[in-house]
Amino acid sequence: MSDPSGQPVELLQLDIEEILQFFISVTSTKSVLYLGAKLAEDQEPTKDLEKARVAIDTTKMLVEKLQPFVSEEELKQLDEVVSNLQFAYVKEAS
Repeated sequence: MSDPSGQPVELLQLDIEEILQFFISVTSTKSVLYLGAKLAEDQEPTKDLEKARVAIDTTKMLVEKLQPFVSEEELKQLDEVVSNLQFAYVKEAS
């Protein structure tokens, strides 16, 4: 992991809210990829709805754990991310 300037960051040196935000980013991105999104034009999409469901559920749990550390506005945005992922899952699963 690196900071915005490209310098390496040790996960164990981060505060818990920074760690939670990092993993929310990872699990939400993996959710989108498991729902069939492509990282690059020449890459074949990989759809795995079971893994997508686990990644979405994990994202939701991490957002709940982050709640005491963020503002109402940030929480609203994170809840919207989870809702959008859940909606995309239902769309792909049906």
